[in-house]
Amino acid sequence: MRKLLLLSLLTFCTFFVSKNVHAQGVTTASINGVITDSKGAVPGATVIVTHIPTGTVYATTSRADGRFNLPNLRVGGPYTFKVSFVGYNNYVQEGITLSIGQDQRIDAKIEENNTNLAEVKVVGTQGKVIN
Repeated sequence: MRKLLLLSLLTFCTFFVSKNVHAQGVTTASINGVITDSKGAVPGATVIVTHIPTGTVYATTSRADGRFNLPNLRVGGPYTFKVSFVGYNNYVQEGITLSIGQDQRIDAKIEENNTNLAEVKVVGTQGKVIN
């Protein structure tokens, strides 16, 4: 009898707590996706999302499998979504609007930039003190 009462009480408490947690709800949105190129996933790409009205910037980098996620974004918009990576053209998507609880998926395929980088010369001072 005691076990049944304890089990009933535990079940009731679990139900009550889960309802309260759900009732508080989500007040933000998120963006996730995968960054790829012609060969597959691009790890280490910089992902920047800017909320245009406030100038708030959210940033992350893609993981080893090219995936990224940006949680806790302000609801509304518009947002600008930008992906950059050395040796590739930027990927930009504008006019994104997010609603409460939305998990917006944006998969970006970036293209190689065939422009050659300029030569860089490094000159050493070989022990000279520079003021």
